[in-house]
Amino acid sequence: WTDEQILPGFSATPTTSDITFAFGTKNDVYAAVLDTNDALQSGVSVSASHDSGRTFGAPVHVFNNTDGTIFSDKPWIGVNPKDDSLVVVWSYDHQEATCNDPNAQYSCPQELGFARSTDGGQTWSPVREVEGQASFCTNPAQNRPATSHQCDAALGATPAFLPDGTLSVAYAYVDLTNAADGDRQHQASGVPAGGTPPAAPAAPPANPTKMVTIASPDGGLKWGTPVLAATIHDVASPFPGLQFRNFSLPAYAADPSTGQLYLAWSDAGRDSADILLTSSTDRGQTWSPPIRVNDDPVGNGALQFQPQLAVAPDGVVSLMFFDTRIDPNHQLIDVFLAQSRNHGKSFLPNERITTQSWDSKVDAPRDFSNQGFIGDYQGLAVDNVFAHPFWNDTRSGSQEIYTAAVPSARP
Repeated sequence: WTDEQILPGFSATPTTSDITFAFGTKNDVYAAVLDTNDALQSGVSVSASHDSGRTFGAPVHVFNNTDGTIFSDKPWIGVNPKDDSLVVVWSYDHQEATCNDPNAQYSCPQELGFARSTDGGQTWSPVREVEGQASFCTNPAQNRPATSHQCDAALGATPAFLPDGTLSVAYAYVDLTNAADGDRQHQASGVPAGGTPPAAPAAPPANPTKMVTIASPDGGLKWGTPVLAATIHDVASPFPGLQFRNFSLPAYAADPSTGQLYLAWSDAGRDSADILLTSSTDRGQTWSPPIRVNDDPVGNGALQFQPQLAVAPDGVVSLMFFDTRIDPNHQLIDVFLAQSRNHGKSFLPNERITTQSWDSKVDAPRDFSNQGFIGDYQGLAVDNVFAHPFWNDTRSGSQEIYTAAVPSARP
């Protein structure tokens, strides 16, 4: 690895965060980031590389707001394999007065923002809010009509493309009166901006998070109705004895050959936190009963969280996740990898990737709510030969980035 320095063109922006990458069919590389001046300006920008990621051009705004009325959070980029068009989806937060009031319940809409580029990221369509309406979207919030079925509480939106160019997006539909994105103000613990982390994890929200998918058959022009993939058991934030914020965000991927969709998350239903997986063979219209991916004994108190998911061209499904099973006190973290050779019906024995457990309290930054922070999601890339998990780790005494080339299971 060589250090190619930082992405160019962001010198006037104090914060660039929440980066995701996508490859085009000709080895063009696209990087999407949240960029903000930590005051009124907030937007999403995309930088393009035409030399396989060696150098990047100046960023192009996908969307930018300068009056403090919209906060753009957790952008995720994807490339349509059918025509190389680009899409970005993100949480499009309407910052009403209550959103900026640390003494108020979080209640502003957090819609599913969408934009598309057909010229390699040089220009972008106007932002659209595509979360749709469904009968299961009933979580209450201030200023929202009691009869509303708008699925406007979207967090962790992630795109996946089927081979024919159909776009499917998964996101967590959250109860905004109990939970919010800690990137900006307060997380599931209900800590106000500038507050201190709680001594114990908060109680689960009154309305559990729902994993939702929504699809567009033409890559983002027309959209269908949201589908309920799973109702989950929210994990504690923070976990007992630990200090970092945590949330059950979706991990989402499509089989590049068959189009089968896979959705995973961290769930507290059977234990403190397990990795569960569901899949769909009908383009996201129906979803299988969730299965438990981690293979440690149920009830042992170990924490499995922040999964990442990828599917190789040969159909092998790979899931990486943080795991505390090695430490009997469940404070130190390792990375494990699970792989499936039968399209997610079952998984091979979990494989420990880290050679040394690491401590989340070492060199730990804090978010805007003064909560410990180890990131909200990790990275994973796969081919038919290797799986490449990508994670942060403090074994050296500093928070650094690690990867590993793990021989992949064969179908």
